[in-house]
Amino acid sequence: MSDPMHDRGEHYLTTPKAEPFLERLLFNNRALILVAFFVLTLFLGYNAIKIQPDASFERMIPLEHPYIVNMLDHRDDLDNLGNFVRIAVAVEEGDIFTAEYMETLK
Repeated sequence: MSDPMHDRGEHYLTTPKAEPFLERLLFNNRALILVAFFVLTLFLGYNAIKIQPDASFERMIPLEHPYIVNMLDHRDDLDNLGNFVRIAVAVEEGDIFTAEYMETLK
């Protein structure tokens, strides 16, 4: 047959040792836990007010990389060019009026 107390959904474990440790800890210290969560909420809320997003270009790029250092050195020359990708081809010897240089530009 069945246990009548168990069928009604009542708790039939009466000894305190039968209850889990965490359950006793939480329910015996409810006020302290509520105060701790309230203080934690106030602390995190106060710090959330001070958050300021900064999506500036300089903070998003690796400033130590040689390409970026070169770009920043020539930033004044690039201001009026807009958002285009530009490639510069330089000649180390001679002039730019050679067939090889013109082929490179194509």
